[in-house]
Amino acid sequence: MKNLAIIIPTLQGGGAERVVSILTRELINRYNVYILVFDSSNIAYDYSGELITVDIAASQNFIMKLYNFFLRFWKIRKLKKELSIDVSISFLGSANILNIMSKQNDKTIVSVRSMPSKAKSNLYTKLDHLTIKYLYSRSDKIIAISEGVYNDLISNFGIKPNSIEFIYNPITLDGLEQENVEESGKQKKRSEFKIVTAGRLSDAKGQWHLIRAMKRVLIKVPEAKLDILGEGELRSYLQELIDNLKINDSVKLIGHKKNPFEYYTNSDVFVFTSLHEGFGNVILEAMACNMPVISTDCETGPREIISPNTKRNEPIKEPEISDFGILVPVCDGKKYGFSEPLTEEEIIIANNIINLYKNPSLRRSLAINGKKRVAEFSSKIIAEKWIFQIELDEDMGDKNDKSNV
Repeated sequence: MKNLAIIIPTLQGGGAERVVSILTRELINRYNVYILVFDSSNIAYDYSGELITVDIAASQNFIMKLYNFFLRFWKIRKLKKELSIDVSISFLGSANILNIMSKQNDKTIVSVRSMPSKAKSNLYTKLDHLTIKYLYSRSDKIIAISEGVYNDLISNFGIKPNSIEFIYNPITLDGLEQENVEESGKQKKRSEFKIVTAGRLSDAKGQWHLIRAMKRVLIKVPEAKLDILGEGELRSYLQELIDNLKINDSVKLIGHKKNPFEYYTNSDVFVFTSLHEGFGNVILEAMACNMPVISTDCETGPREIISPNTKRNEPIKEPEISDFGILVPVCDGKKYGFSEPLTEEEIIIANNIINLYKNPSLRRSLAINGKKRVAEFSSKIIAEKWIFQIELDEDMGDKNDKSNV
């Protein structure tokens, strides 16, 4: 069996961490799996394989960041040699750099989880862009999280097409009994109309636009309730917005949940308001729980899930109802106060929530079709695509077709 190293900063809550959790449980049957993390505290997800802690936690100090980087480099390089690693797969920026720089006889694969060109511009972003452009090409393969990210890396960073593939995130229903999933597809017998969203409370996710839209929703649907799953730096701003809008009884910040499915199965609609995205795995999780989905049509991710046979040639101005969900225009990303009028995009979000409330047959249709779509992202199917890349002879790389779903 080959020795496989998976390098990631932590296994705390997050999309990349969840993907590692899922993949290790599929790959363990074929490889000796070693998970190398920089910090092993607060493990949020189950995994298979041997967890090895490089034991150098993150620092906010720039000098300490550099010091820690070189310590991690030497430790990872040493571990690759001691464990006779054949293939090293890394997730997230710092791990990708260390994976490439510590390369010995191992095949190095780096995973790009978001759209680099959309990152907020600052010194670190500029350094990341230079790293992607001039260092990532030294890896044996780059795996993009979606076709949109794949195109971004080629168009904006000069990555050669024969050195990059895209593989979507896998979906699994950990912590959820199948009968509960099936039950969630039935008509819910309660007075509330439950809306849920999930994602880090950050600029990229745009949850404040949904909170503002709820003020309009509640006028037409007083029984509407919104649960927001996730943690992040915008918690205070979002809570203040909720307080000032006086909708505390209807909108709740729930925090990060290891098992979000209990919320999905007890809700009626999932709404996703990202401004930019790599993929949007929570959309699949909601679909798996028989939930109709409303999502912004941000540049990468949601359209590939919800309307896979169409292309996003330019930003949409009106909502699109597809077989698998509803796409709405992306909001402008400005952090409005509670007293400012709703934007056109926020009104569209609110109107589509109200429309689904009034149209249970559309809810059922989207839920049924969405559940069928999820099957194409099963952990076994996606793991096979990773195995193909792990086993691929580098000499044949330029003959390989893109590994899409």
